[in-house]
Amino acid sequence: MPCAGLVEFLVLGPLDVRIDGRSIPLGGAKQRAIMALLLLRANEVVPIDRIVDEVWGDEPPRSARHTIEGYVSRLRRAIEPDGPAIAREGDGYRLDLDGAGLDAEAARELLRSADAASISGDGENAAALAREALRLWRGGALRDAPLHGAARAEAEELDELRLRVIERLAEAELALGRNDDVVALIRPLVDEHPYRERFVAQLMLALYRSGRPAAALDLYERTRLTLDRELGLRPSAELQRLSGDIVRHDARLASLVEAEAAAPSDAYPAAPRRLTPGRAAAVAAVVVLAAGAVIAALTLTRGEAAPPSVLASSLVRLDPQTLDVTKVIPVGPRADFVVTAGGYLWVTHGIIRHTNNGEGLRNAGDRTLTRVDPETGNESVVGQLAPCGMTADPSGDVWVANCYASAPANVVRVRARTLEFGPWCAASTGSGYYRGMAYGGGSLWVTDANETRRLTELDPRTCARHPIHFDRPPGPLAWSEGYGDLWMDDFNGGSTSRMDAGTRTVTKTYRSVANYPGVLVVQGDGVWVGDWDIAQVVRLPAVGSGTPRHLHLHVRTHPAGVTGIAAGAGSIWATLPEDHALFRINPRTGSQKRIPFRYTPWGVTVADDGVWVTMRPRG
Repeated sequence: MPCAGLVEFLVLGPLDVRIDGRSIPLGGAKQRAIMALLLLRANEVVPIDRIVDEVWGDEPPRSARHTIEGYVSRLRRAIEPDGPAIAREGDGYRLDLDGAGLDAEAARELLRSADAASISGDGENAAALAREALRLWRGGALRDAPLHGAARAEAEELDELRLRVIERLAEAELALGRNDDVVALIRPLVDEHPYRERFVAQLMLALYRSGRPAAALDLYERTRLTLDRELGLRPSAELQRLSGDIVRHDARLASLVEAEAAAPSDAYPAAPRRLTPGRAAAVAAVVVLAAGAVIAALTLTRGEAAPPSVLASSLVRLDPQTLDVTKVIPVGPRADFVVTAGGYLWVTHGIIRHTNNGEGLRNAGDRTLTRVDPETGNESVVGQLAPCGMTADPSGDVWVANCYASAPANVVRVRARTLEFGPWCAASTGSGYYRGMAYGGGSLWVTDANETRRLTELDPRTCARHPIHFDRPPGPLAWSEGYGDLWMDDFNGGSTSRMDAGTRTVTKTYRSVANYPGVLVVQGDGVWVGDWDIAQVVRLPAVGSGTPRHLHLHVRTHPAGVTGIAAGAGSIWATLPEDHALFRINPRTGSQKRIPFRYTPWGVTVADDGVWVTMRPRG
């Protein structure tokens, strides 16, 4: 039913609901959090289990579901009949806006209009629309609503939206020659977001064009020192180029902004909010973003020229036949897992780390996911995540498991082309630092690594969860498409099991497969398991009950374990970081070829254009 009065839902600041200009009391903190969650997922059914997870976090009361019913009843009395209805649908609630205004949607629409105005060359209108959008913020988005996990991340995305609006406003003002206004607008934000290179570039250009080139170069130097000291990285290629142009007083700087202002703000990947030095490593990958456009990564071509040089923090492509390096793309440090989905490469950072006792897992790694276009080398950093596992689905999208230090884990679908999120699905309540994931049979399968003997089957459309319990804890997963089976490693138990997805029962367990079976992949009628502890891979029959075949890899360094395994281009590929090598294995004969590197290979995947390996510095 359409709203009887003028109803406004305000989330760009403290939560507020107004009917005909009058604020409506929304009750206590938890009740307000439920209202905020329903607004964040407006026009969608929000399962009650998710409300419990994202309103109470790790320690919900036993009466949480009943309490939610009471809170929703009070919210209905507060906003109905003048406002939209909160409907019960299945095991969840749905808030249909139905004509009511939501300030976040208004801000997005204004930003889209500002982008369109910039593209058409209407700088005045672009600036006016961006200013109008900026006025919608009344403070930090939903800071008064005690949300947890994915809901808190979604609220923080609204603060990220504000930064994108400011970027658009600054571009429009620069194009109009209002350089002093841009300095006043951007200078405090550079201090607040020292790793956001787009703000740095805008401020440098405004300073230069207002007759202060020395101040612009001083800002560049301070940024360079900050990145080097806190992240161990250099400024982006775009920022370095801008600094050089300022030194040379390049005449193109006078028209640079007019060209950049035509680019829609959606072209710029989201950058993270400000982090303290102690958390600086969590955004190491972010500084690959260009200031004003997506960076074209350093890509060297073959042919008459020499093969490209492998870099310490990079994605490296090899020809699967000649094993020549054919492409090198710099990525953020501590790159580890990599998958192929939707024509892109997806890289996590810092999930695997060195410990005093060898390799270990850390909670949420560097909290970033990088999407890389293998053709152009362009990179987009996906923020607001805490990746601890990922897998691709048949549509080409990627699913990411998120592990938090003080909130329940969740799983989210990331659209490959748009980088939009949805849906967010609550994962099992365990606190594991790693999630085994696989997509198959129309379901998403998720485990954790905290020794729980549980596998969760998730419906990717509704997020409905179906827990499956075993006599041993499942860890890394792989899907066998040809047979409809799910394969599971028991990392600490040394076994690998096959589960019939139709009956959800284990049909075969191979004991003592490896010391620590840490990675696995299915190729045809074989399942290949990599041993995290020693240099060996093991082939298991994908069907039936054949004998495992152990293949010891001829490494130069001992001990050396397998951290990545992939199948494709007629071979099995395994990375062994301690040996600084990638191995190509013939799945029929077991013959092997060692490909050494100067740096440390970690993850591996096979795409249509070759074999891709994540590379880290030594040590």
